[in-house]
Amino acid sequence: MKENSLKFPAARHIKTGKMTSIKEVNYEERLNFVCPDCEKSFVAVLNIKTPHFKHKPNSACTGSFESNIHWLTKEIFKTIKRYVIPEVKIENLPEKQRQKFQLRFNEILELIPEKLRPKFRDVFKREFIDEREIIVGRIEIEKVFKTDLGNICVDIISYSENETIFIEPFYSNQITTEKKKKLSKLRVQTLSIDLIKFLNYNNRLNFNIQKLEDYLVSKESKEWTLTNVENFDKHLENYEKHLLEVIEFNKSSIDWHNLQLNEISKLKTQINKKTQIEYKISNEIKELKNKICEIEKELDY
Repeated sequence: MKENSLKFPAARHIKTGKMTSIKEVNYEERLNFVCPDCEKSFVAVLNIKTPHFKHKPNSACTGSFESNIHWLTKEIFKTIKRYVIPEVKIENLPEKQRQKFQLRFNEILELIPEKLRPKFRDVFKREFIDEREIIVGRIEIEKVFKTDLGNICVDIISYSENETIFIEPFYSNQITTEKKKKLSKLRVQTLSIDLIKFLNYNNRLNFNIQKLEDYLVSKESKEWTLTNVENFDKHLENYEKHLLEVIEFNKSSIDWHNLQLNEISKLKTQINKKTQIEYKISNEIKELKNKICEIEKELDY
């Protein structure tokens, strides 16, 4: 299929600049839309089973469905006031923070009898920070940052109170290793958004902008590419409280287990003492038997 014959679900209104879904277009407005890539007129094809925008014949535009859905995503982020970010799991933590976490986790785990630890590991939550809502202060689109590995263009930059988040939507190709390396130099937490997952549940010509917005603001659309947990010690303290609360809640079980271990220890001590006595008696019996043997030899002589 040639690029200029592709079917697009959304376009930019020539007068207002507003992103518009094909489902919002009426017949009178059908000529008032342009391609967001090349800014040339789109044709709104209406009154068919699958309405859509398309380029006029012989268009040289290299825009694609992928670029269209990317554009829609960035335009939506310009307008939203809040969105949800997923939980930060322990495995999401940067290496140094994860090592510090593991050290403290192991110290607290020592409070639990060894045989009970696997059970408790299943109970402890795997989220270091719970999912939460971000209140948007400001959004920037396609901003270039300099790093010592070269410049990098970030698709969406979200600013909120005391927090910056990079957001990278992807259609078919996830963030490259090279881009991740550059992002890591900036030390800014970064989310990726899977647009293919949205389209797998919504036919590309059978969704509206509201459906896409609902998806983008939900936590289900996002995964952590890079984390840089600020106030790590405070979050670690909160997680420690969670660990100690779980331990306290199961205190009776732990105490009973420890009592049983103490009882086992006492019984083993008693066995050791009796074993020592048994060993001593055994030696005494052996000596007596040896004496008997000696006397019997003399008698035989």
